[in-house]
Amino acid sequence: MKNIIKIGLILLITVSCYIGKKGVFYSEMTKKPTVQIADKMIVVNTDNSNKNSALLIYKIDYSVDTAQKIIELKAYQAANKDYKNKFEIQIKELSKSELAKYEYFWLDPDNNKTKIDIVN
Repeated sequence: MKNIIKIGLILLITVSCYIGKKGVFYSEMTKKPTVQIADKMIVVNTDNSNKNSALLIYKIDYSVDTAQKIIELKAYQAANKDYKNKFEIQIKELSKSELAKYEYFWLDPDNNKTKIDIVN
């Protein structure tokens, strides 16, 4: 019986950590994301969901395809996170001039891609 309670508590804690965390669709943001290029870094400017106002973007993952010169960005949102609309992402292997030659895409949770504008 004690083992069942322990397993139940572990399961409850694990599930509660993931409830509310979800990916961010490009179409659900009030203001569309943009990218600024710096040396060995990009700055992604975002806005939170207009569909899920209680959820805040807290993390952006990226992948770099050097062959096609594409960088894909994928964001995650959850409740009870600090408000953040600017994410500095270090890409140490690429200089500012190299990063300027890349195209940037937002990757939705369903893997739909949308091109992101580069701003100064």
